Amino acid sequence: MAQDHDFKKGNKYAWKPGQCGNPSGVGSGRPSKNLQKIAEALGTEAHGKTGKDKDQHLMEAIYRRACEGNIRAAELYLAYRWGKPVQINLNADADLTAEQKVSAMTHDQIVARIGEMMSNLKGNSRVQ
Repeated sequence: MAQDHDFKKGNKYAWKPGQCGNPSGVGSGRPSKNLQKIAEALGTEAHGKTGKDKDQHLMEAIYRRACEGNIRAAELYLAYRWGKPVQINLNADADLTAEQKVSAMTHDQIVARIGEMMSNLKGNSRVQ
């Protein structure tokens, strides 16, 4: 909870103009990039007994769990094997003619649409 003196002028803890708020912050390079390099190096190391790299062993373990019915393992395996499915939104009415759109409407929808159009006409008409 903020105290009364926290944000007042003259606060001895306030940052000076141009002063960094985290002077000892994150060093050179992003940690996620460093971790990625470490994971790549570790994953390409050969396993002592089989000679396969660790990435292959991991994918085989995920595959086995997927075959045993683990849905999350199946999703993970398929996402890495084929890529995640792309979702797109289709406009089903895009290729319909105006007549086709009207013929698909109910009587009440047609009456409501005519009412909207009439009120738009009344709102746009000007008396000169």
